[in-house]
Amino acid sequence: MNERAFGWDADAAETGSAWSVRSLRWLIERGRPHLGWTALTLCLALSLLPAALLWENRWLRSGPLIARLYLAGPLAILLIWLLLGWGRPWAPMHRRLRILGQGLGLALLSAAATTQLLVGWAPGPGLLWQAAATGAWGLLVAHAVDAWQRVLVRYTLWWQGVQNNAAGRDDLIVFGFALAVVWLFSLATGWLAYRHRNGLLAATPLLWLVGLVMLYSAVDRWLFVAGVALALLLHLALDQQALLQRWRRLNLDHNPIVLTERAFVSLGLIALVVTAAAVAPNLHSPELASRYYALLAPVNARLEALAKRAFPELTGVNPWSGGDAIGGLPNEFLLRGGPTLNERPVMRVRTSEPPTSTTLLRWPTTCAG
Repeated sequence: MNERAFGWDADAAETGSAWSVRSLRWLIERGRPHLGWTALTLCLALSLLPAALLWENRWLRSGPLIARLYLAGPLAILLIWLLLGWGRPWAPMHRRLRILGQGLGLALLSAAATTQLLVGWAPGPGLLWQAAATGAWGLLVAHAVDAWQRVLVRYTLWWQGVQNNAAGRDDLIVFGFALAVVWLFSLATGWLAYRHRNGLLAATPLLWLVGLVMLYSAVDRWLFVAGVALALLLHLALDQQALLQRWRRLNLDHNPIVLTERAFVSLGLIALVVTAAAVAPNLHSPELASRYYALLAPVNARLEALAKRAFPELTGVNPWSGGDAIGGLPNEFLLRGGPTLNERPVMRVRTSEPPTSTTLLRWPTTCAG
C-alpha cells in the first residue's frame, strides 16, 4: 500500500490547492463591496485612528475596553455599507420608504452594537450551551439584566459624583463617551465615502476629530500624518475607480497601463506630501495664536471646568494657557507634560564644540518638594 492507493499523490494535492484558490477567488469576487476592497480597507484603517489616539494618551487604562473601542469604528463602517448596499446600491424604490427603512435599521443595529460593546448583554457560547443543555433559558435573561444593572449602577454613581463635585476615575465612563463619538464619526466617514466617492471629504470627520483631540494631548503628529496619508490613498483609489467606470460607461478603449502609471505618479506625490508633513517644523504665529486663544478663552475655561468636574483624573495639554499664565520652564513643562511627563525631554544641551552626542535632560519620575 502506498499513498497513491489512497489518492494522496501529487495530482490530488495540486487539485486540492487549485480548488482552495478557486474558492478563495470566488469568495473575494462574490463578496466584493460596492467600492472595492481597497477603499473598504482604507476606511477601516481611518476608523482606527481615534482609538489609537486615546491609547497613546493613556486615557483608557483597561486593555479589554481599548480593544472594544478599536472594534467600534470598523463595525460602524461595515454597518453603514451593509445598509446602503454591500455589493451595489439598493434597487430604486420609493425614496421616503427607503430612507425610513435604512434609518430605522441604522438606529436599531447601532443601538444593539454599541450597547453590546458597552454592556456586554449578549450571552457567550458557554452560557448558550449551558442553557441549551439544561433547558434553563431564563439564564440568558438573567445575564442580560445583570449586565445592564452593573453598568447603570456605575453610571449612576458617576453622575452623583459629578453633581457633588466628587467624581472618580472610571474607565467604563470614559469608554462610553468615546464609543459614542467614535461610532458617530465612523458612520459619517462610511456614508460620505459610499455616497460621494471622495476620499478627502470622507476622511474629514475623523481627521477633524483626531486633530481636535491632539490639541489637548502631548502625542506627536505621527497619528495625524498617518490619517492624511490614508485620506490621500482613499481619494486616489476612489478616483481611479470612478475614472475606470466612466471610461466603461462611454465605451472608450483604454490601456490598463494608463491607470497603473497614473497610480504610481500619484503615490509618489503622496509620499512627498506625507514626508514633508512629517519632517516640517511646526510653523505658527504667536501673535495670531494668542489672539485666537484669548477670543475663545471664556468658552475654553467652561469646557476645562466641566472636564475637570466630570473626568477629574484625565490629564492633557492646556493649549489656551498662554505664557502669561504659566511662568518659567519647569512650571510650563509640568503643566503641559501630560501623562507621559517622565518620558519627555526637558531640553537639548549642546556645547560650542562639534558635538559627538546630544544630551537629553528628562524630568525625574518623582520630584522632591
